[in-house]
Amino acid sequence: MVPDKKEIHVVNFLGERAPRVTKYLDNVEVKIDGEDVILIGPDKETLGQTAANLKKACRIRKKDPRVFQDGVYLYKIQDGEEITWEIK
Repeated sequence: MVPDKKEIHVVNFLGERAPRVTKYLDNVEVKIDGEDVILIGPDKETLGQTAANLKKACRIRKKDPRVFQDGVYLYKIQDGEEITWEIK
């Protein structure tokens, strides 16, 4: 994660050498906890767009996706004063 440029770098995805890079939007706080990426923000639109950008960057290309279990999956949404999305 590069906070100055608001970029997330996904390294070693499917054993690739080049990192996959995606941007996250303003008002979104990104926390990395082991293999989990946690997105925290005030509204669903910016969180959803940031999660979609991350999922698009990690799309499996030129390989059979049924063989690989790597990927980006949204597995928890928590509503409250701030909305939290956890991506695995």
